[in-house]
Amino acid sequence: MQYKDSSWSRFKNWLKQSNATCLIPSTLVSVNSSSASSWILDTGAMDHIISHKSLLIEPKSSNITSVNLPNGATTQVRHTSTVIFNPKLTLKNVPCVPSFNLNLVSTNKLTKDLNCCILLFSKFSILQDLVSGKMIGLCRQCGGLYYMHPSKNKSTIFHVT
Repeated sequence: MQYKDSSWSRFKNWLKQSNATCLIPSTLVSVNSSSASSWILDTGAMDHIISHKSLLIEPKSSNITSVNLPNGATTQVRHTSTVIFNPKLTLKNVPCVPSFNLNLVSTNKLTKDLNCCILLFSKFSILQDLVSGKMIGLCRQCGGLYYMHPSKNKSTIFHVT
């Protein structure tokens, strides 16, 4: 699905003109919930979850033994990893749950760990550092969910270690 919206274009232009810092660039044009690299902001999640073991570059043994999934099932966690979207947006000790088919970003854990806030708008959301006031992330809304994607810009870091 190609996302086209005049308000989104105006917002991107405003970012460029205002010298606002956006470390997840506006090259987020495709929303695909089945993509291994798609991440969904989840207000109900207690922890972040990475589902695709292929994203783990240097997995480490997990001190988390199991997690409860939204359907009520409990599943084992064997690995955790650090996910780096950019230098200002890093998720630490993210459990890998291959039996779950989504990558989730816990808004509760994110805002506490990074000392940031999340501003929700109808078509996008902004992650803003509370100390500097700078934008550290940008999410797109599709089907009622807010998605984070790795940048397609090679100069921006996205990797899992």
